[in-house]
Parts: sequence; structure tokens; C-alpha cells
Amino acid sequence: MKKKRQSASLFRRILPLTASTSWRWRKSGAEVYGYDKNNDAAEQRATIEQADVSITIPFRAIADTGTVLELADERCGKIVSLLPPAHISVIFQSRLKATLTDVAPEIDAMGESDALPTYFLFISGPSSTGDIESVMVTGVHGPTREYYIVVEDL
Repeated sequence: MKKKRQSASLFRRILPLTASTSWRWRKSGAEVYGYDKNNDAAEQRATIEQADVSITIPFRAIADTGTVLELADERCGKIVSLLPPAHISVIFQSRLKATLTDVAPEIDAMGESDALPTYFLFISGPSSTGDIESVMVTGVHGPTREYYIVVEDL
């Protein structure tokens, strides 16, 4: 049986969001959590599964397809943007590229320097599938709602 979500829970995995922002969220009654790879994995997964929304800062965003590129490494896990029913990507302008071709050299450079992350995730909106009896279903492999916010660099 699926556990009931707490309506004010919020999962946040990225540190550049300031302490004052966290304070404002908490003041509004939200529970704010940060990802830490050193925490117990099962406890962290349970917290993420109960979150109503996750907020991440992607490695890059691709304008022509509306895609964000998330990387999983020692700073962030791959399930943060996948388990909650809603996901918000906060995109710094300097991370916004016109096409995937503009991002490819950076990925190649990671491979050449043995700095490839363990996981690449390209998000171009809510997941959906028509595999089950040709019925379109949204949110099977990720959130049902995706939001992108482009901001000036800090």
C-alpha cells in the first residue's frame, strides 16, 4: 500500500539555494531536505518518495528541445528528480545551450578526462508511455509535472 504524502514536504538536493531561501520555505510550513550521499540510502529514498516536489539545478539545459541534463555523482543522487510527482529545474542562464550539439563537446571532455558521472538523465517533460494497451499514461517513469525556471547567474 502506498504511503500518504505529507502535503507540505519538499525535497531539495542542491546547495546553491541559499540558507535564507530554506528559512522562508520552512517558515511557510514546508519541510526542506538536502541530499547527502553519506546519509543512510534507505532513509533518504523514503524521504524522497514522500516528497511532493523536488528542486534541482541541472548540469545543462537545451533550449531547442526544452531538455534539461541531470548528472548523478557524489553530490546528488539520480532518484531526486524522478520519484516526487513534481520536479522543478532551476536553470542558470550560463547553463542554457541552444542545441544538444552545443553540449556534446563538454560530455566528450568528461569522457577523455575520466570524469564521467555514473548517470546522465535527459528530461524533456513528464514521462509518458503508450505501451500499455495503447493507452497514454503520464508519470510512469518519473514526475507527472515538470517545471523549468531560468534565472540569472548568481
